[in-house]
Amino acid sequence: MQFIQPGTPGGTPRLTGGPLPTKVQNMQNRQKSCYLIDWLSYSTKIDSLATIKDDLGLNNVDWEPGKPTYPYKSALYYNNVKIHYNSEKGEGIWVEMTGQGCRVYETFGKNDYMGLLSYLTWNKPEEIKINRIDIAFDDHDGLIDMDRLFDDTINREFVSRFDFYVHHGGSEGKSVEHGKKGSNTMIRIYDKAMERKIFDGTHWIRTEVQLRRQNARQFAEYYVRSGGKVNDVFMGVLNNYLRYVIPDENDTNRWRWEMKDYWKRLTDSAASIQLFVNPGVEYNYQRMESYIIQQAGNAIAAMIEINGLINFNEQIKARGTKKNPKYESIVNECKKGIPIKKNTDKNLDYKDYRFIMQEQDEIPGLFMKDLKKSIFEEKAKILAEKPEIDP
Repeated sequence: MQFIQPGTPGGTPRLTGGPLPTKVQNMQNRQKSCYLIDWLSYSTKIDSLATIKDDLGLNNVDWEPGKPTYPYKSALYYNNVKIHYNSEKGEGIWVEMTGQGCRVYETFGKNDYMGLLSYLTWNKPEEIKINRIDIAFDDHDGLIDMDRLFDDTINREFVSRFDFYVHHGGSEGKSVEHGKKGSNTMIRIYDKAMERKIFDGTHWIRTEVQLRRQNARQFAEYYVRSGGKVNDVFMGVLNNYLRYVIPDENDTNRWRWEMKDYWKRLTDSAASIQLFVNPGVEYNYQRMESYIIQQAGNAIAAMIEINGLINFNEQIKARGTKKNPKYESIVNECKKGIPIKKNTDKNLDYKDYRFIMQEQDEIPGLFMKDLKKSIFEEKAKILAEKPEIDP
């Protein structure tokens, strides 16, 4: 895999993108665009389960038996981090961290990609094999117009070194892929906000570069040598493999065509950001909320309708299952910085309001916003029956 640097012959010229849309210019309190590692997988023949746990900094968490993938006969699992072992083909131990697994590593593990990748690349490929690394660039600044990019993909207004591309549109938003899954390099661009079912106008478009085998190792080696600068590698892949362009009938060399304005903005912004961010599990708040409301919401609503909200709350408190540190971390982050919307029901006087809010704070899962109305209605009934209550 060849990385072509911006501003070099054959590379993308450093162009200044056009002005951002007015809607995006007026966005406030948004996240900044950033890089993150969104998948890491490697196999090692020189490590044990104990040394791997120590390398990750996850030796004191509660690992559970996981479902192994052939040819492995055993696996350990902890919150999207999986360790496969006992290979029938003597392939050593396989460590796999999905995107959510990377967030767990950042929060509960060592959170040291430089140290980890240095160790992996310091050893010979026949001793430690890097199977896959995904680098994601999250656009929170309105750089990419996903609708236009999707249409331009359909109209083939791009140049690419990939023979294969595909585009999808559906309930989880629009996405395009260049390169085949499982190949050494693949680029995927998709609407992350739609995938997470965030409908508040948040702009979140992810450009993801998936690197496998020798390309993954080459990235890791360059990342270590450069002192952790990721932009050169990311830009090198984009420059060499993909570009969205404005057709020019007077030039037969499509690679010389001018870039689309949104692609200029992407490359300029991606080139200016050097380092990864390590978002940790607070990145998962929307994911947790989406799971509770979209997937478990009907079951929760049925339980409340059958047993009543207060009995349901008591059942949750007495559930007996061990607390998951991932969710505890999200709760702690929310207490630090995420404001809880308070009810302003005018039918309740100040004392009633204070009493209800005190009780509400004890109910687990304040993210279940659709249940707040029921909470207040049921507590109001209690107050009506027990007027002597004085907070």
